[in-house]
Amino acid sequence: MKLCFKILFCFYVVLSLEFLDATNDSLILDGNVYDEVNGLLSDGKQIGSDVELSGSGSINLTLNDGELIFKVCSTCAATSRVCFETTETRIQKKLQCSGIPSYCTFEVRNEDARIFFGDAPVYKSVFGGRCLRPTIHGGEVLAVGTNMFDSCEPKIVDKMIKLYVSIDPLCPITVINAKIHAPPTTTTSPTKVPQPAQSPSKDNSAEASSFPDWGYAIIGIALLIVILFIGFVV
Repeated sequence: MKLCFKILFCFYVVLSLEFLDATNDSLILDGNVYDEVNGLLSDGKQIGSDVELSGSGSINLTLNDGELIFKVCSTCAATSRVCFETTETRIQKKLQCSGIPSYCTFEVRNEDARIFFGDAPVYKSVFGGRCLRPTIHGGEVLAVGTNMFDSCEPKIVDKMIKLYVSIDPLCPITVINAKIHAPPTTTTSPTKVPQPAQSPSKDNSAEASSFPDWGYAIIGIALLIVILFIGFVV
């Protein structure tokens, strides 16, 4: 009886360690998924026919008119950047996107009574209580009046453009006349093979197979505890 008790106790310890290790692995997996969703993807909010950018990461947009037009308002009180794919291969160093040198940068930052578009300052009083809407293209881009800033030719394919953004909530940037790009769905063959009807027994087996492994582990541990308790009593 004592030998049987020792064997059962060792089996219980090993099973408990395996269960704890599996639990830790699932937590690590959940963390990776969380990082991929929140750390690598940006958010875009559809406001009418425009998209207000937010967060930090990649986002693809469909430009309804095939033009990349940003909207920046005088309420900007921080620094925000939008990197976009460009057709140019020789990008000015000051315009290269940090971490993605093949992308061009559109940067807006607040400094006292001015808002800088790249290195071009625009006094907030010039905004006149409205927002500026520069159309992005290669060379010098007009911000307002005679204020120009350098930029690149955006790479727009089938009205779609790839962006990588870093938006401070205090300095929002909106893309005019755009929508969040939805990739086309995969077309299926017109000839469909009907699925065979499943018998109730198959459905029941599928439901049983969907029971999680950790559930079996908990049941096993509970049974072992009962056996150990009986061993102590006997």
